Amino acid sequence: MARRALLLGAAACLLAPRGGRAADKSADRDAAADFIAQAERALREERPAAAASLFERASRLDDESATAELGMMRAFLQAGDYAHAVAWGRLVAGEHPGAPQAAAWTDAVEALARPGAPGLHPGARPLPGPAPAAASRFGRPMQSLGCGLIDGAHDRLLVPPALAAALAEGEPAWVTDGTGTTWSVRDASGALRRESGADAEPAPVSALPAARGARARPGRPVLVLHPGQPARDDASAWPRLAPALLTFPVAGEHRLGIASPGPVARVGSPVFDACGQWLGWVDDGRLEPAASGPEEAACAAGPAGDVSAIYGRWYPAAAVVWRPA
Repeated sequence: MARRALLLGAAACLLAPRGGRAADKSADRDAAADFIAQAERALREERPAAAASLFERASRLDDESATAELGMMRAFLQAGDYAHAVAWGRLVAGEHPGAPQAAAWTDAVEALARPGAPGLHPGARPLPGPAPAAASRFGRPMQSLGCGLIDGAHDRLLVPPALAAALAEGEPAWVTDGTGTTWSVRDASGALRRESGADAEPAPVSALPAARGARARPGRPVLVLHPGQPARDDASAWPRLAPALLTFPVAGEHRLGIASPGPVARVGSPVFDACGQWLGWVDDGRLEPAASGPEEAACAAGPAGDVSAIYGRWYPAAAVVWRPA
C-alpha cells in the first residue's frame, strides 16, 4: 500500500505541472485571439502602427500560429512600408515552414513588385486586400469608375481627361488609395479630403513627393500599376505592377500605345518608366501622357530597373475611384 501511495503521489506531481502548463497555454491563446481582434479593428480604423503593436503582443503569446505575424506584415503594408513588409514576410515564412499560408502570403507580397512572378500557391488563401468591400466601406453599393494617382503633397487626384469629365457629372465620388485610406472628391479639379477617424494615422501617400510627369519614349519598357481588383465586390486587392511596352501610335492616332500581357488595365491606371518616373495613365489601351518633362530626363533603363523600389514608392498613391451604383 505504501508503495502504491508513493507511486500515485509521484504521478500526481508529474501531471500537475503539465496540466498547469496546458491551462496557461489555453489562456495565452485566448489572450492572443483578443489582441488579434483588436489589431484587425485597428487596421479597419487606419491605425497600422497600433495594429502592428497588437499583432506583436499576440505573437508573443502564441508562437505556434503564423496569424499574428502575418498580421504584422499587413500592418506594415498599410503603413506604406513595403520593404519592411517583404523582409518580415520572409522571416515569418522561415519560422513557420509547416504553414503553407505563410509561404504563400510572402510570395504574394513579393510578387506585387515582380512582374511575371508566380502568384499564390495552389489552395492557399489569397493575400487580404488593404480596404474592406466597397459596400461595407461606404454603407451602400458602389461601382468603380476607374483608377488614378494621388498627389499626396497636394491632396489631389490625378486622372486622365476622360475620367475627369465623368467625375464632373453625377453624384460625388470617393477614392481608396493603395493602403486602404478613403478620400472624398471635393470638386471637379480632383481636390481630395481624407475621410478617416480622429485617431487615424497619417496617410502614407501624404509623405510622397509631388507627382511630376516625365517624357515617354516609344519602344521603351514601362510598368502599369493596377490598383486592386475593382470589379470584385467581396474585397479589394493590393496594387501590383504589370510589365508593358510603349508602342508607336497607330495610323491616325497621336497617343502612344501600351502593349501588355494579361488583363487590360482599367482607365486611369498609372504608368511608370523603368526609372520609376510617372509617365501618365492608361486610357483605352493608350498612354494619356502627363505633363512632359525635359527630353534629357527621359529614362534610359531597360526592363531590369529597380522594380521593388518603384513599387515600394508608388503603391500607396494608386487610387480606385468609386461612386454609388
